[in-house]
Amino acid sequence: NIYLIGQSTLSKDGNYESNDLVTLGTKAELTDKIDLVAEFSTGDRGEAATLGVDYRHSDSHTLYSNYTLSKESKDTQRNLFTVGQRKTVTDRLSVFTEHQFTRETLQYGVGNSLGVDYDLTDDLVFNASLQTAKLEQKAGGTTDRNAFSVGLQYDKDKTTASSRIEYRHDKGDGIETEQWVSTNRLNYRLSPSLRLQGKLNYSETVDNIGNTRDAKFIETGLGFALRPIKNDRLNILGRLTYLYDLQPLSQSNNVDEKAVTVSLEGHYQLNQKWSVGGKLAHKMSEIRNDRDAGNWEKNDATLAAVSARYHLTKNWDAMAQYHWMNSDQSQDMQHGAMLSVDRHIGKNLKLGIGYNFTEFDDDLGNNDGDAKGWFINLVGKF
Repeated sequence: NIYLIGQSTLSKDGNYESNDLVTLGTKAELTDKIDLVAEFSTGDRGEAATLGVDYRHSDSHTLYSNYTLSKESKDTQRNLFTVGQRKTVTDRLSVFTEHQFTRETLQYGVGNSLGVDYDLTDDLVFNASLQTAKLEQKAGGTTDRNAFSVGLQYDKDKTTASSRIEYRHDKGDGIETEQWVSTNRLNYRLSPSLRLQGKLNYSETVDNIGNTRDAKFIETGLGFALRPIKNDRLNILGRLTYLYDLQPLSQSNNVDEKAVTVSLEGHYQLNQKWSVGGKLAHKMSEIRNDRDAGNWEKNDATLAAVSARYHLTKNWDAMAQYHWMNSDQSQDMQHGAMLSVDRHIGKNLKLGIGYNFTEFDDDLGNNDGDAKGWFINLVGKF
């Protein structure tokens, strides 16, 4: 198997460095037990080469190793050597271990990982992993990193759910940070036509040296998807989201925000050629310019959009959308159009390119006001 990957920078601003890149790789089965992987990349930001070997010791035990040499400039180089193994111990238990040895221009170190997956029942899977790493700075100083995560996955009948909690601790000369991360998902098929979804994401990072909160992120959401099986021309999506975002100190120029967003979207297939749709969304938010301090100021945004899609040929679609966004708080009104052309790739993928004539899109979570211009749209269908 030989593959070629290319990427090109379409546009850039300021001091951003172009990131054109070409990658050539191969995967080869040398014997019934040994696979070889080789890859070479070159581009604006340097070069990298990887050589790896997988060895199937048995049907239940695989060992692997790879070496990567990357060079971003004549003064910056990184060597990374990895060795690991995966083993199925029983019908319910599998384990893996991995060790990484890195040597860079300014630092070197070693990292170790251990993980287990265990089927508690036919419907419930438990997994856990432990990671430790030590980085030595050539100029002096050591950073110790320890991370631990546990998770559960449940899949039975109409319910699919997952939950994971991770703890990370970094300690070195002049730094000590702790981070908690949790991701949670729930999907429930209420009927063949109606599906409910829920999510909860949480992350908090604390600087123990300065006794300050470096970052905090909370996102919760409830949603539904209605696709009547007796009328498969109609699709309705609804979502309610709460967001609290205190960005890291390295991004402290961005304002703190907490917001509630509700949206309702529908699409209807008129015939084999035409489909129409619309969306309504409203966001109630509060922002503050002083990081993790000061008074909150209210803000709001209301979005309305109508769209039409025309099936050109077997594999091509054209879409036109007109949308409006209004803010009562700032007494601001914007409106304009979006156009795109999409191509179907197989039965489950659609790729499109289009142009947005306005500074906003239909995602009220995007506050940057930089949506104007070309965009790429990728849709998976299942």
